Amino acid sequence: MSASIPGDGDVRRYAFAMEAASIGAWDWDLLTGQVWWSDNLGEILGVERDPSKETLDGFLHVVHPEDRDRVRAAISQTVETGEDYLAEFRIIGSDGRTRWIQGKGRVIRDETGQAIRLLGISTDVTARREAEDARSLLAAIVESSTDAIVVRSLDGIIMSWNPAAERLYGYKAEEMIGRPIDSLIPPDRHHEFEENLEQVRRGERAPAYETVRLRSDGTLIPVSVSVSPIIDESGRILGAATITRDDTERRRAAERLQLLAEASRIFAEKTHDLESTLRAIAAQLVRVIGDGCIIRLLSNDGKWLLPAAVEYTDPESTEFTRKILESVVQPAAEGLTGQVAQTGEPLFLPEVEPAEMMARLRPEYHEHVARYPTYGMMIVPLRARGRVIGTIGLSRLQPGRPYTQADLTFLQQLADHAGLAVDNARLLGDAQRAEHRYRTLFESMADPIVVFDTTLRFLDANPSALALLGWSWEELSELRLPALLVAAETEVMEEFSQLRRDGRWNGEVELRRRDGATVPVEVIVNATELSGETVYLASCRDITERRLLRHLQEDFLAMVSHDLRGPLTVIRANADLLRLRRTFEQRNVATILSQVDRMDRLIDDLAGVVQVETGGLELNRESVDLPALIRHEVELIQSRTDRHNVRIETPSSPVACLCDTKRFAQVLQNLLENAVKYSPDGGEIVVRLEENQTEIIISITDCGVGIAPQDLPRLFERYYRAGDGEQASGLGLGLYIARMIVEAHGGRIWAESTLGQGSTFTITLPRD
Repeated sequence: MSASIPGDGDVRRYAFAMEAASIGAWDWDLLTGQVWWSDNLGEILGVERDPSKETLDGFLHVVHPEDRDRVRAAISQTVETGEDYLAEFRIIGSDGRTRWIQGKGRVIRDETGQAIRLLGISTDVTARREAEDARSLLAAIVESSTDAIVVRSLDGIIMSWNPAAERLYGYKAEEMIGRPIDSLIPPDRHHEFEENLEQVRRGERAPAYETVRLRSDGTLIPVSVSVSPIIDESGRILGAATITRDDTERRRAAERLQLLAEASRIFAEKTHDLESTLRAIAAQLVRVIGDGCIIRLLSNDGKWLLPAAVEYTDPESTEFTRKILESVVQPAAEGLTGQVAQTGEPLFLPEVEPAEMMARLRPEYHEHVARYPTYGMMIVPLRARGRVIGTIGLSRLQPGRPYTQADLTFLQQLADHAGLAVDNARLLGDAQRAEHRYRTLFESMADPIVVFDTTLRFLDANPSALALLGWSWEELSELRLPALLVAAETEVMEEFSQLRRDGRWNGEVELRRRDGATVPVEVIVNATELSGETVYLASCRDITERRLLRHLQEDFLAMVSHDLRGPLTVIRANADLLRLRRTFEQRNVATILSQVDRMDRLIDDLAGVVQVETGGLELNRESVDLPALIRHEVELIQSRTDRHNVRIETPSSPVACLCDTKRFAQVLQNLLENAVKYSPDGGEIVVRLEENQTEIIISITDCGVGIAPQDLPRLFERYYRAGDGEQASGLGLGLYIARMIVEAHGGRIWAESTLGQGSTFTITLPRD
């Protein structure tokens, strides 16, 4: 059945009527493709009319790209099926603004049933769509909000109840809608409801305030509540929206922050008292997140976990637990606590049945669990300077209150603070004990000791120093070091410059006593750090008697040398004459010369000791060809004996060293003579010369009787003679002097030996 087609006059009359109702009309000629718009349709669409573009494509051009295919499909379906056209879509106006348009249309067919026109109207529904979107958004916000949102009438009847309200209060929406809201308010808080209701009736918003509300199980919840009036378009107050936020976590977080602040204060104030510090922390932890707290510290040897603090919610539990812990020896590697101490990882049992807890614990603690069932446990490590020094454990003695990950994180944070406090307390105790030991040692030292700073002002002096100098500490503290030294201040400052550079100085100085007398002292000064400042400790020793003895030794040795060398010179001269005149007396002459050489060496040794010990060992360094020097000394020793073979192993390339030729030759002579002396007839002696990037190495190996192990450590001591009988002849000074000469060159000397197989003496010298 075909619909009648209105004429142009009819369409215009329809258009006039629709314009008054803000409805735009359009007429699409399906045969020509032309689209007629009413005069107000362009205004409704927000586009400027252009008759040349009033086609279907022109219309679709202003449709939002995301809606264009959907509108085209709806139009096509209407034309094909004859169903009425209905669509809502967005238009992008000439001003760039997006509008929502509702389009309705109907197909007009001719007598044959062919669709020839599509008539329709379009209405701007932007305001409605925005309102619907706003309502949808508001509904989504309400539904997804983590805050409980409850809408109530002015008489307090609940009208809506979001999912967050179900979670907070424990009631379903169907249980609460239609009920009075005061069922959620404790009786002692009803005045809050009445005050809020009065504010709402005045159209005022009640600012957020903290209070408590009742859950379905009768427990109280700490909450933050704000109330706002609901007002319609006419300004009429319809009811109130109550937004309630669970404050449990916030208040718990505030308590934790307060506990951390309190812990920091306690740690700062009670560092000297470790025991009371830990007890105070345990008490705070029990109050905030735990029913019981046990703090353990590792013993100094790391083998045991010792109870340091015990705190429970009631004193009886505390005392019982403390007795249990004191009666149990807890190895550091056993049990749940030992596991945490060994691994450094926390133990987290938020919910556990007492029977399971019993199975996890060592048998010694079963009595405690039987008396105080445990439903949850956390144990975290106490750390300091990267190592575990103890543990903090918390336990729940009531079901239904599991620990959370936030509880564990907080406990570890506090444990980190506590670990530092424990370490600081221990360090303070160690420092106090060390200071006591130092003071005791300092005061009791027989040697005078003074302490001075970089300005050369005295900071401390022990009784021995005050007795030596004759000053009281009050007098000495007002003086500077140069005032006590006989040397000129310029000389003192030069030595002090060396001290500041090297951190150490030693030597002999003259000190001026309070009575004006002088006293010679040997001084060793070392730099050290004290409270971040450089100070100097000077240890002194009165060497008045030593100097007197030294002078006597020098006089004696000079006399001995003079008295011995005169006759020796005569003996040597006559022996040489005998050797020239009578060849058959060569053996006797050789004996005379050997004894002369021996006496000469003894004299050289005595003189060498004096030089070493009086600081008179001076080195005349020059570049020495070591292979040549070694060959020369070997030739000398070979000229005196035909009973031994001395083999030399040296590098093919030259080896030079800055040394005192005479002194170093003395060392080689001593070692070669010892090798010959202690090697059997026909034995081989090997002299090796090697070098690496940092050192020159000389070794002399014999095939003699060897040196006893007990003799090796003392071999280079003054007057020490290894062996016995004939082999123990001499003054025991040769190796001592050799060591002094080598060390004066910056080198080292040592011996290695196996009894019955020989000995090796090794010298190292630094490369130039």
